[in-house]
Amino acid sequence: MNHLKFLQTISFVYVLVTVKIVAGSSVSHDEECSALFQFKQTIIHQDDVGCAALGSQVFHSWNTSFDCCSWEGVACSNDHAQYGHVIGLDLSERSLCGHINSNSTLFNLVHLQTLNLSMNDFGESQIPSEIARLKQLRSLDLSYSGFSGQIPNGISQLMQLSSLNMSGNSLKLHNPSLKNMVQNLTRIEELHLSGVDISSSVPHFLANFSSLKSLQLSQCLLANEFPAAILELPKLQVLNLEDNTNLTGSFPDLCNNSLLREVILGGTGFFRIVPESLGHLKHLTDLSLSQCSFSGRIPRSLSNLIQLTFLALDGNQFTGSVPSLVSLLKLDVLVLNGNRFEKGRFPNWLGKLTKLSELILHDMNIYGEIPLFLANLTRLSDVQMNNNSLTGRIPSWLFNLTQLT
Repeated sequence: MNHLKFLQTISFVYVLVTVKIVAGSSVSHDEECSALFQFKQTIIHQDDVGCAALGSQVFHSWNTSFDCCSWEGVACSNDHAQYGHVIGLDLSERSLCGHINSNSTLFNLVHLQTLNLSMNDFGESQIPSEIARLKQLRSLDLSYSGFSGQIPNGISQLMQLSSLNMSGNSLKLHNPSLKNMVQNLTRIEELHLSGVDISSSVPHFLANFSSLKSLQLSQCLLANEFPAAILELPKLQVLNLEDNTNLTGSFPDLCNNSLLREVILGGTGFFRIVPESLGHLKHLTDLSLSQCSFSGRIPRSLSNLIQLTFLALDGNQFTGSVPSLVSLLKLDVLVLNGNRFEKGRFPNWLGKLTKLSELILHDMNIYGEIPLFLANLTRLSDVQMNNNSLTGRIPSWLFNLTQLT
């Protein structure tokens, strides 16, 4: 009899605990759906009638079901431990507008792992410090969405982040600084802050972030010397530091196993020579060294970069002549103007680069006639040969290049 009562008691406790767990999960899920619905209301109920109409279209599916897991842009977990919780919200490019304030119910979605609000217009909203509540975030994309003001310190507390994109906003990163914001983000793979007013150095410890794949910091008012060791990170594929005029730096010796695909340094103070080891970057598709302070000869090893589609070396102090680039058969854009090249004729290997659409050769110290082999470049849309010492007639075949704009 005692044994039976014991079993009944155990069964009752099991049922009670199970009901509480299910009820707790249900309430938690309902609260998340309610939080999403309230967030929607703050976005579409604006003074701007156009925004309200667009928002209503985007959120149409949110009015047809009580279960937010079926709503457009919402992802829920199938994982046993977090089953039913909202883990993803993607409202990118939905023409949304409005303000996101510190009391926004968006920050009640504490199980979120991905949040994408990019390509909208949130009316110069500041990023609330309450974003620190979303501690499970792996990916945060607020790019090109009209945010402004100081980036809050709360971002530095999102230590699970592997992707952070805040490019294209009127944001500042002064206090906290870039150094303070990223020092705990040791799992970061993509760090995109282009256009953010950083006004500081790039921290040297980023060279220890072995997971880093993409670093985009163009137009950030960066200063001082860029840590060259970042270019040697084993997983780095994209480096964009364009238009930071007070940022200096130089190339280290690069290794054979580099994964770099894009190196964009145009409009920086990078200087010294470009090493022959640049030819080791066999995955490189885009190389921009425009308007820097590089000197010496262009390395012959550039001919090894057979995946290149974009090559810009203009506005430096390169000397000698341009080495043969005949092997770069995928080149779409070639920009060589404004260096200190010795006087010479058009290099005949240009006629082999038949995929070129843009060829910029002004101020190249070129003399002689415009050669017939340029007629092979039938895809050209933009050709610049001004400020050289060209002679002879303008060739009639030039007017057969039907793609010229």
